[in-house]
Order: sequence, then structure tokens, then C-alpha cells
Amino acid sequence: MSSMQNDKPNSIIKNTLFLYLRMLFIMIVSLFTSRVVLNALGVNDYGIYNVVGGFISMFNVFCAGLSTTTQRFITYDLGKGDAKELTRTFSSCVIIYIFISIIIIIIAEIGGMWFLENKMTIPADRFHAAKYVYQISLLTLVINLISIPYNALIISHEKMKAFAYISIFEASAKLLVAYCILISPFDKLIVYAILLFLIQLIIRCIYTYYCKKNFKEANITYKIDKEKIKQLYSFAGWAMFGGLASMGFTQGLNVLLNIFFSPAINAARGIAVQVQNAVNSFAINFQTAVNPRIIKSFASKDLEYMFKLVFSSSKFSFLLLYGISLPILLETKTILNLWLQNPPEYTDIFLKLIIITTIIDAMSNPFMRVADATGKIKYYQITVGTILLLIVPISYIVLKLGGKPYSVFIVHLIICIIAFLVRLFIVKSLVVFSIRKYFTDVILKLLTTSILTLIIPLIIYFKLPQSNLRLFYVILSSYFIFIIISYIVSLTNEERRIILNKIRRK
Repeated sequence: MSSMQNDKPNSIIKNTLFLYLRMLFIMIVSLFTSRVVLNALGVNDYGIYNVVGGFISMFNVFCAGLSTTTQRFITYDLGKGDAKELTRTFSSCVIIYIFISIIIIIIAEIGGMWFLENKMTIPADRFHAAKYVYQISLLTLVINLISIPYNALIISHEKMKAFAYISIFEASAKLLVAYCILISPFDKLIVYAILLFLIQLIIRCIYTYYCKKNFKEANITYKIDKEKIKQLYSFAGWAMFGGLASMGFTQGLNVLLNIFFSPAINAARGIAVQVQNAVNSFAINFQTAVNPRIIKSFASKDLEYMFKLVFSSSKFSFLLLYGISLPILLETKTILNLWLQNPPEYTDIFLKLIIITTIIDAMSNPFMRVADATGKIKYYQITVGTILLLIVPISYIVLKLGGKPYSVFIVHLIICIIAFLVRLFIVKSLVVFSIRKYFTDVILKLLTTSILTLIIPLIIYFKLPQSNLRLFYVILSSYFIFIIISYIVSLTNEERRIILNKIRRK
């Protein structure tokens, strides 16, 4: 084993710890911020912001493929140690994002405004505020897009400490915004959108300053490199097709709920998504630390270590999310009542379904990174993207036939499971690995862990009446039993040894 490979586990653990500190802070602040914002705006304005701001986010589909492409090519060039190619890649990515931003503004101002005025369900007395939110959210989106190459550069260089500090600053600023709108004498919805835009503008400046100070390749040359741009677009074109699926399981469903129901249902979904994002941040932060290593291992042709990382990343992503989510899934209503006092209808069932879907998605993400690393993503994106795009039309049919609001999330869950299985077989065709080994070493162990962990918390849940005391016992038993069973059943001997060594050193 090379010295570089010896350094990999410690580097990943160190980066993960920085990201978890970031995540814990952001999760606490975000959940508290959501409560303050909901109380300040009210259910209707909160729902309007989610559906209008969310509609703007749908334009991310144009750049979702480019975002994946940016991360992949920058990390791949670093893995090969090609500094000249890295500079070409970064400069070309920035130019492409500026060009895409201009296109998005044109489309949003023409087609987006028509959809807002003619198709969305918004109270007449709040329509003027919704239009302001739309325009400000569009500017915020553009700022976020131009920041993506700088964000990718920090992650690819594995400077997670800087990434964590910037994210903590962003979360703190959003909490400050929440309190500002409480005391604002102006239209709170408009003020909220403006302040969020200012935060993203400040974050954009911080990212630019840090990257230019620390990375030579961040000094952009605004010379159009046709060969490199063509190479990036060739990869991004198929990745962008896969990115269309994001409309299906995010804002596409959000718009459908608004068309068939009311802004209050969008508010319920918005709250559920807030909790989902907080829970999902456990897996995202872990995968953010591991993903660059997966791509770099492929670039250096260390395939054995790459799949070792993929299997471990998939397994630990499940364990992190399931461990955190178990008491939330059992005591959803009690937790929501404690947090929000009077949550909108359907919030509890939305949250349960969204979290289960998130856990399955998190397990499949490492395989997506393998497909990206190979560069052969045409068949992968066509197949998986088409499957995921079925979420919106099938959900529309279900709602048209009289389905309840939560039925769209059931559709999403079923299709998500199908897509996960398809991903495994497609990645096997790109880079040979044992699906049987993945099922025995990962899936089977995780299923056993899940079933065994549920037994005692379920007994407590059904034996005791609903109360804060029952919530306490469910949380305590869930985490205690989960840790023991996960350690015994899910972990390999090597993983147990690494954990024990870390504990002894502390």
C-alpha cells in the first residue's frame, strides 16, 4: 500500500469531522430559523415563498449537469496532477456559468413570468409580493450559479475547514435574517427575499477571495477555450439530461401540489423538506469528504480502493441517516408539535415519506460518482434520468384521479427504489464489480440492522401513551440500540478496528 493510500483514511476522517461540525451547527440553526420564519411570515406567505422561490430553483436543471461536470473534471485533473489542464478547466467552467446565467434570465423573464401569472395558485392580495420574490429569487439563483466553480474548487482540494466556516457564517446570517423580518415594518415576504439575496452575494465574494488567494488556477483567463468548453459540454449534456429528474422529485412536485391544492400544502412540504435537508446533511457531509477520493482513485487507476470507498460510503450513508431518522419517523407528530406548535396538515406524513426516500437516494449517490468518474455517462443518464422523470407525469395522473397530497411522495419512493436497482447494473457495465458482494456486505447487513433496531423502540411506542416522556424513551432507546447493533452487525472487522483506535487516541 502506497504512502498516499495510507494517508487516505485519516484525511477522510479529518475532513468528515470538519463537515460534521459544520452540519451540526447548520442543522440546529436551520431548524430554529424555519420556526422563526414560519411564525414571522405566516403559513400562506411561507408557502408562497416556497413555491415561487422553488419554481425559480427549477432552472437549476439547466446547470445541474454542469455542476456535476465541474466537480468531476476539477477533481479528475487534481487526481492526475495536471496543473495546466486544471487551470483550463476552471476558467472554462466560470465562462460557461456566466453564459448559462444569461440564458436562464431570458427564459425566466419570458416563460417563467407567464407561468407565475397564469398557472400558479396565489392569493390576489399577495400577488405583487410574489412577483418581487420571483425577481429577487432569480438574482439569487444567478449568484449561486456563478459560485459553483469556486465551491467545487474548495471541495476538490479537500479544504473542508474553509468550506465549513463559510457555511457556518451563511447559516448564522440566515438566522439573523429571520429575526430581522420579525421586526421589519415593511412587507416581510419581500424583505426576506432581499436579505437572502444579500447573504448569497456576500458568500459569493468570500468564495472568490479565498480561492484566488489559495489556488493558482482560480486566476481566471477570460479566453474562450473552444476545445475545453466542447469537452465540458459533451459530458454536461448527458449529465444535464439526468438533472431534469430533479424537477420530478423537488420543484415539479411542489408546483403540482400548488396547482391541485393550496399554498398551505406547499408550506407543509416546505417544512418537511427543511427537516429532510437537516437529516440529509449527515450523509451529504460524509459523501462530500469521500467523493473527491472516489474520482481521484479512478483517475490514478486504484479501482480496488475506489469500490472499497463506494461500498463504505453507501453503507455509512444509510447508517447515518437511519440512525438519526428512526426516532423522527416514530414520533413525527410529537416532534413537529414541539417544534412548530401547530404544523400545517399533512406535514407528518410528508416528512416520513421524504426521509425514507432520502435514505435510499443517499445509498445510491456513491455509484453515481463512479459513473461520473468514468466519463461514460450517456447510457447511465438516459436510463436513470428517464425513470426519475416519470415521477411528475405519474404523480399528475394520481392527483387527477383524486389522490391525496401525500400520494405524490409514495410515487416518488417507489420510482426511487427502481432507479436505485437500475443504477447498480448500469455501473457494473461501466466498471466491473460484484453486485452479489454489495448485497451481502451492505444491503443484507443494513436490513438486519434496521429490523433489530426497530423492535424495542416500537414496543415503547405502542405501550406508552403519546407524551414527551415517551418521546424521550423512544429517542434514548433508538440511539442506544442502534449504536450497539450497527457496531456488531453492520461494520467489518477493519471498520471496528479503525473506530476503536480513534476512541483510544481520544
